[in-house]
Amino acid sequence: MTTGELLAEPSGVRRVRNPRRNLRFAFDAIIHLVGKEYRSRHRKAYLGWLWSIGQPLLMFGAFGFFFSKILTNNIENFPAFLFAGIVLFTWFSKGVTSATMSVLTRPDLVYRNNVPLVIAPVVAVLNDLIDLLFALPIALAITVVSGISIGPVILFLPLLLFVHFVFTLGLGLICCTANIFARDVRLALDVVLLGWMYATPLFYDIANVPGVLHSVIRWNPMSILVMAERGVIVQNKGPEALPVAVAVAVSVAVLAIGLLVFNRNSRRFIDKL
Repeated sequence: MTTGELLAEPSGVRRVRNPRRNLRFAFDAIIHLVGKEYRSRHRKAYLGWLWSIGQPLLMFGAFGFFFSKILTNNIENFPAFLFAGIVLFTWFSKGVTSATMSVLTRPDLVYRNNVPLVIAPVVAVLNDLIDLLFALPIALAITVVSGISIGPVILFLPLLLFVHFVFTLGLGLICCTANIFARDVRLALDVVLLGWMYATPLFYDIANVPGVLHSVIRWNPMSILVMAERGVIVQNKGPEALPVAVAVAVSVAVLAIGLLVFNRNSRRFIDKL
């Protein structure tokens, strides 16, 4: 029996009680749902997955023109700097938003005992990761065209992206739970993420931020992650140990809180749908 067939069975028909089989089934279900939802997202679209990089390219063009032609900046290789920052933050923003809505958009999972409900936000964030993986080669190409060589430090990128994923998923689980009980959360999230974008140095150098605001922005978890990832991609520079250690600690804590909050409240979701 395939994962797709098992997902289609009515609630209570089959329960996977063996822990190892349960873990394997959950993994298979994630792979199945990621593929299915990503294909359905671009179904009947002539440009298909190219739409996934449309928003980052539009922001890149707008901000690039504004800051290179209208306002001056002293950032070396600004196009590569800007595009890498945009695609990295876009994954975070879209991932948290998708995870927040994941249970509401897949209510069928709430009624199934054979599928862990936490799969819904996991699949949502992984789907948006696919968009990032399509955009990263463009960022690397811009880097190479700018005259910067890509060295061994690029091997840090998968580790940094994993921490990025952990933080995004943890925050998404918290927001998803809160949104089930108060739909205002989804509306407020747009405002919060917009402010968070400006509090992350995507199109400006953090060295130019004065006073106390510098410290606030510097230790913003997304600033740490974006600057570390962008340093690897654009500047051929390895990440700093202390900021990354802080980002790891914060990400693990946020994920632990997210899982705790989500699992404790998931049984009540069915009454709120």
